[in-house]
This record gives sequence, structure tokens and C-alpha cells, in this order.
Amino acid sequence: MEEEYKRRHPDTDPRVKEAKIEKIKVAEFIAKKRIVTAGDWDQVRNTLDKRVKELLNQKFEVELE
Repeated sequence: MEEEYKRRHPDTDPRVKEAKIEKIKVAEFIAKKRIVTAGDWDQVRNTLDKRVKELLNQKFEVELE
């Protein structure tokens, strides 16, 4: 039984760091549900870009939803 547990739950190598992952829901960055102008897009893009870069600087991997 112990062998089965070890097979299903292998020890993690302490030299390997698990990635910190932060999920970002893109819809949370959009005040409007529709982008009509280039200015609308620039605003959404800039807000999202700022948040993603903040997380990357904190050593997170970013997953967009």
C-alpha cells in the first residue's frame, strides 16, 4: 500500500520550484462589453498590460481567461 501511495504522490524535488500562477479574467478589465473605438481598446489594453507586468515582476506566471 505504501508503494502505491508513493507512486501516486511522488516526492517533489526541492530544487524544482512550483510555478506561481495567477489567473486574470479579461472581462474584469473591461468596463464596457463592447469595444467601439481604438481609444476603447487602448484603455483596456493598457490596464491589462499594467496588471500582467505587475504579476510577472512578482514572479507569477499569468493565465488569461
